[in-house]
Amino acid sequence: MKKTVFVAFVLVVVSSSMSWGYSLGLYADAAGRSCDLPATIPVSTWYLVATLAPGEDMQAAEFRITGLPATWTVISETPPTGAIVIGTSAFDSTGMAIELPSCESATPVLLLTIQVGLIDATVGTLNVIDHSMPSLPCAGDPVAFGCTIFTPACAEGGEAYVNHTGCTPVPVELMHFSVE
Repeated sequence: MKKTVFVAFVLVVVSSSMSWGYSLGLYADAAGRSCDLPATIPVSTWYLVATLAPGEDMQAAEFRITGLPATWTVISETPPTGAIVIGTSAFDSTGMAIELPSCESATPVLLLTIQVGLIDATVGTLNVIDHSMPSLPCAGDPVAFGCTIFTPACAEGGEAYVNHTGCTPVPVELMHFSVE
């Protein structure tokens, strides 16, 4: 008697979807309108602001900021009242995580008010990038957390220019990516 062996190949399709509906950037104003940062001697005040796409909400973010000239000193980094901060500075090699006291759904969301001590008026570029140990690998970009079960999502990192103009804040668009 002849036996037939059947080999079955099962194709499994994995589908996932993530939303990139967040942007974190440094601005000259708390409303996130100008990313041309003034370098006022002896102290400049800048703002780290999150911009949300329509329909998105936010509870936390993790990030770091690079590009600060060595001759400048961060005087203070003040989060909103009631926020929980992990990390000593957004400007160090590790970065910072901030959990807001409540879910935010209106844009812009102020994350930090930053005061920097300047001894010169150097021209420079500052970048908001990923935390050194991100909760979600985002190819160098910061991570934002939505309010629903604290869902992490990649956020677009921003560039800000110190002592020169040319920066235009880009509105955030909600984008969905799928892998099938």
